[in-house]
Amino acid sequence: MIRWLEKIRIRSQMLFHRRREIQRLDAELAFHLEQQIAENIAAGMNSEEAGYAARRAFGSLE
Repeated sequence: MIRWLEKIRIRSQMLFHRRREIQRLDAELAFHLEQQIAENIAAGMNSEEAGYAARRAFGSLE
């Protein structure tokens, strides 16, 4: 029952607050991308390689 209610809550947020939810998801994706870049740099990559590898691992963020 709770899972069903959670799905309704999420869908209503996307319906009524779509722009805010899209911005929230964009921010979350950017955070994870930056984290992956930082991990790649810590593993010895230069910043350009680290960014390219992170974007390749995440795929298209469009």
